[in-house]
Amino acid sequence: MKKRLIYLSNTYCLDEDALNQLLLTDQQELLVEVLNKAQINSLKDIQCLSTGQKQIVSFLSLILFENKVLLIDELLGNVSLEMKQYLYQKVKPIITAKNFVLVVDHEKKINECFKNQYEVKKCIANQ
Repeated sequence: MKKRLIYLSNTYCLDEDALNQLLLTDQQELLVEVLNKAQINSLKDIQCLSTGQKQIVSFLSLILFENKVLLIDELLGNVSLEMKQYLYQKVKPIITAKNFVLVVDHEKKINECFKNQYEVKKCIANQ
């Protein structure tokens, strides 16, 4: 049975097979647009990218998933607010059309990118 629940944090790193699959998707136009906006000129050596750029590529890889529950925990933690909003507006709809997605992010300014929101407040249990 295939794994349905996938946890992705800001340390998630794309493997070479996933990168190759990403380059073969039907979303080529969007990929080029996002990579250009993120100033990513090549994916040949992903290790040469900044942490934020790696996170953007990892986020793009989520378009490969289907019928999964994706828990995205600060996956774009090192990405600028502007770029984060752009990704959530452009790429998230493709991801959420094929998956159930939960996003954890502490940046309140991205709330407008999400229809449903739940705020978890710190709770200390009495012992």
